[in-house]
Order: sequence, then structure tokens, then C-alpha cells
Amino acid sequence: MSKRVHRIPLFSITALLHIKSTSALMLWRGLTQVTHTKLPLFFQTTHTDQ
Repeated sequence: MSKRVHRIPLFSITALLHIKSTSALMLWRGLTQVTHTKLPLFFQTTHTDQ
């Protein structure tokens, strides 16, 4: 029984990886949304300055 405690269950590893991947995906989506909204504004300001 003591050996079983030291072994990390596969379920917890997969769950942890899933949580990390989903959080990374949400972060990536947030970044892409910000860039998509900010880039057109950035290009508009650069074009008007010229």
C-alpha cells in the first residue's frame, strides 16, 4: 500500500495537463483577440500620421 502512495496516478497527470492546456488556450485566445482589435487601430494611427 505504501508503494501505491508514492506513485502519482495517471488521472491526476492527465487532468493537470488538460487544465494547463485549456488555460494556455484561453490565454492564447485572449491574446489573439487583443491583437486583432489593436492592430487595425495601430495601422489606422500610423497611416493618419503619415
